[in-house]
Amino acid sequence: MWALFNYEKFPIIHVSFQSELHKDSDFQLFLDEWRLNLSKQKPFTFIFDTSQVSIASIKYSYQMAQFIEECKQLQYNYLQKSIIFTNSNFVKYMLSLIFTIQKPISPVYITESKDEIENILQNKINESVQCIHP
Repeated sequence: MWALFNYEKFPIIHVSFQSELHKDSDFQLFLDEWRLNLSKQKPFTFIFDTSQVSIASIKYSYQMAQFIEECKQLQYNYLQKSIIFTNSNFVKYMLSLIFTIQKPISPVYITESKDEIENILQNKINESVQCIHP
C-alpha cells in the first residue's frame, strides 16, 4: 500500500506515505480511506508524513484537486485540519499545484520539522510553518 493510515490516536489520524506511487489503484485506496473517514461523521485531523515520498506523476495532483472539489460538495466537512510533514521540494511543488487548482477544504499546515507537529495541533503556529486556508 502507498498510504498507511494509523488510527491509534483518533481523532488524529497519522498517514504515512511509502516511496513512489506506481498504481492508480493505490491512489484510489487512499481516496477511499479518506472518504470513509468523512462518512463516519466525526471530526478528525490528518497528519501526513511524506518523508518517504519520491517523484510521483503530476496526474495525481490533478486527481487530488478534483477530490477536494468533490469534498466541498458534501454537506458537512469533518476534517478539522491537515498537517503535512515534508522535507521535499518536489512534494511542496505538488502541494502548491494542488492548492492553486483547488483551495483546501480545511486549514493545511506544511512543516519541515516533526517537532512542530505538536505545536500545530495545539494551534501554536510558528512562522516557519506554511499555512494554507480554504
